Amino acid sequence: MKTKTKIIGSFFHALILGAVSAFGHGSMADPISRSYEVFLENPQTPTSEAAKAAIGVGGTQPFYDWMEVRRQIPDYNYQAIIPDGKLPGVGLDKYAGLNLVRTDWPATKVVPGPKLCRFYATTVHDPSFFKAYITREGYNPREALRWADLVELPGAEATTLSGSNYYMTLNLPVRTGRHILYV
Repeated sequence: MKTKTKIIGSFFHALILGAVSAFGHGSMADPISRSYEVFLENPQTPTSEAAKAAIGVGGTQPFYDWMEVRRQIPDYNYQAIIPDGKLPGVGLDKYAGLNLVRTDWPATKVVPGPKLCRFYATTVHDPSFFKAYITREGYNPREALRWADLVELPGAEATTLSGSNYYMTLNLPVRTGRHILYV
C-alpha cells in the first residue's frame, strides 16, 4: 500500500502530505515540508494553489523565513503550547498559512517500512534531537490537524549529521490516503 505524506510547518516541517518541523533552524527536505516547498516554488510566483492560498493568508515573508518554522519550548512540551488546528504553523500567527486545511498540498508518495528522511539545517545545532509523528489510519485531511491525530514514530532520535543535513530512518506504518509526517 502506498501512503502520501506531507511535512508540515516546524515541529520539523515534515508532513508526508507535506512535512512540519518544530525543532530547529531548517526544514524537512525529504519528504519536503510545506514551508520549504512554497519557498522553492518562489513565494513571488508560486505555482501550486496551496502555496498561493498560504501566501494569501500571511504574505510572502513567512516563506522566505521557511527555516524558522519552529518553537523552542521548555521541557519540549509542545502539546501544551501548540494548539490543535495550528500544528503546521507551530502556533505562530506568522505561519498561519501553513495551517490551511487543503487536500492539494504537495505530497510525497511513500511505502510502508524504513524511510530515510532528511532534515536540511540552515543552522546546525549540536546536540540536536528530533521527534517524529504520523497521522493515525483514518485521519481526515479535510479537517485541521490535532495532536490526537498523531502517533509518535521511533527512529527520529537516532539522527546522523552529514554536512548541513540530519538523516533519520523512520519505520513508516501501513497507511492509505493522504497523511502527515510531523517532525
